[in-house]
Amino acid sequence: MKATTNIIFATPICKVNLNNKKLIKELLGHCKKIQNKNKKGRIVSNLGGWQSDVLQVKDKPLVNFQRYINNHLKDFSEVYEYFNEIPRIDALWYNVNKTKDANNTHNHAGISTPDFSAVFYLKIDGGKIHFSNPDPYHNFMPTFKRKNPGSWNPFNSAEYYIDPKPGDLIIFPSTIMHWVEPNPSKDDRITLAFNWSIE
Repeated sequence: MKATTNIIFATPICKVNLNNKKLIKELLGHCKKIQNKNKKGRIVSNLGGWQSDVLQVKDKPLVNFQRYINNHLKDFSEVYEYFNEIPRIDALWYNVNKTKDANNTHNHAGISTPDFSAVFYLKIDGGKIHFSNPDPYHNFMPTFKRKNPGSWNPFNSAEYYIDPKPGDLIIFPSTIMHWVEPNPSKDDRITLAFNWSIE
C-alpha cells in the first residue's frame, strides 16, 4: 500500500501589480506632504530612512487607495474562507528609503495584532523583501545545517523573497517575520505599508 503525504499547513503570500499611474502619483504627492509636516518621522524597523507616523484612512488619496484594493484584500481573505466579510484597514504608514536604507527583521504583531498586512510599492529600483519560514524546524534539523538541498521548494526553504516592481501590492499574514534589503539605488524607495483585518 502506497503511503500518503498530506500538506497540512500553509502560508499564503499574494503579489499583484496594480499598474495605476494616477493612484501612484496621488499617493507619492500625499507622502511628500506628510513628510514635509513631520521631517523627523519615527523609527520602528527601519534602518535609516524615514517612516511616517501611523495614518488613518481619511485623506482622499488613502480613501481612493482602499477603494481600489478592496477586492484584492477580499480575495486574499477568502483563502481562509472568511467569505463575504469586509476588509478594514487599521493603520497605514509611508516608508522612504534612500541609498543603503533597509528594514530589519520584524512582524506586525503587537498589542492589537491585525489579521493581515501589506505593502504597496510606489517607487522602487531594487531591494528584495524576504519572508522567513514560520516553521522553526530549519533551526533544529541537523540535515539543514550540514548541506543544502538539490533544489529549493516550500518544504526545505528557510526564506522566500520577492523582487518587487513599481505598482506591486504584496499581501501577507501580519505575524510572519520579514525584512527588506538595503536600497541599492540612488533613487528613493517609497512604499505604503498597512495593516488590515476582517470585520
